[in-house]
Amino acid sequence: MRDTFEQEITVAAGEPAIVSRQWRMPPGVWQLRLLARDTKSGRIGTVIHTFEVPGTKGLRLSTPIVTPELEKVDGHDRPRVLMGRTFRTGQVLYCQYQVHGAAREEKGNLPQVAGSWELRRGETVVRASAPTRIRPAADGRLTRLLGVSLADLEIGDYSLVLSVADEVAGSSTSATEAFSVLP
Repeated sequence: MRDTFEQEITVAAGEPAIVSRQWRMPPGVWQLRLLARDTKSGRIGTVIHTFEVPGTKGLRLSTPIVTPELEKVDGHDRPRVLMGRTFRTGQVLYCQYQVHGAAREEKGNLPQVAGSWELRRGETVVRASAPTRIRPAADGRLTRLLGVSLADLEIGDYSLVLSVADEVAGSSTSATEAFSVLP
């Protein structure tokens, strides 16, 4: 699969430049090779990213957006996409994800999914939430935005384990996002 496009972006000092592009891809392991050229200087840079597109059957989670910042978009809080996985102690770690493939009950035709999370350091659970129902949007989409306090955490490596359970189908799945906490 090959896609070539040109896009001008504004680059601010100290801020990442984010370019978004969407493709419909069949399940499997893929590799993205990105080449960028600065039209003013002529400099070229490349990056390679390997990722897996899961099958479309059954319960699954989108790739979570993990960030310490929110921004207002159309009057709603949205996670601000940042490029790092290093956060400061005392910050709030925001995480947004979507649930896909949930079964729908016959009556009302809405999915019934509960979500929970655990903050772990190694195998030790540092903080956790009990499962709570994710309210479907009017079109049935299941999106959760949560905030996890990093206050009083020791410096080091952590993981956020996201778990969802489809109450209609009786299935469940989880995803783990690794990150580090610095002073």
